[in-house]
Amino acid sequence: GYASPEQAAGRAVTTAADVYSLGMLLRELLEARRRGGGASAAGLPPVALDADLRAILAKATAPEASERYPSVEALRDELQRWRERRPVRA
Repeated sequence: GYASPEQAAGRAVTTAADVYSLGMLLRELLEARRRGGGASAAGLPPVALDADLRAILAKATAPEASERYPSVEALRDELQRWRERRPVRA
């Protein structure tokens, strides 16, 4: 359920696939629900997603690998900017 589109299609897997998987996992944790609509196993309440956080998740889980963050560190840095209420790049 966390495989990137290119991974699911059997194409070459790069760091972009890891970014996609982390983005999907983060989305599930924040929304407190699994991708198929089931309840989250974490039992946490959902977090209100502002426009910046939605943009970060959209970039991390973009269907095309070239549209995602270039590395896990770039995703982490973007989330840190969001936490610090600084402008995000997404």
